[in-house]
Amino acid sequence: MRRLTKKKRCCFGHTLVAAKAVVDGSDRVRLSARDSLRVLDLMQNPPAPNNRLLAAAKTLPAKTHHLEVFNWGA
Repeated sequence: MRRLTKKKRCCFGHTLVAAKAVVDGSDRVRLSARDSLRVLDLMQNPPAPNNRLLAAAKTLPAKTHHLEVFNWGA
């Protein structure tokens, strides 16, 4: 295993501190085991969009869709 230089350890340490601050500052929701499984199931098998969601999506400008601007080949 390669050892990190002192400079890289310092940069890595600052990155971890910044990441921890972001995580600590975010809202957290505690879920039961049952609810956690329900959320995972909904992420893997989302329900079909209802009419209100479809109507809202049609009002958005085309460039706001992340899949259209994301470069999948990179």
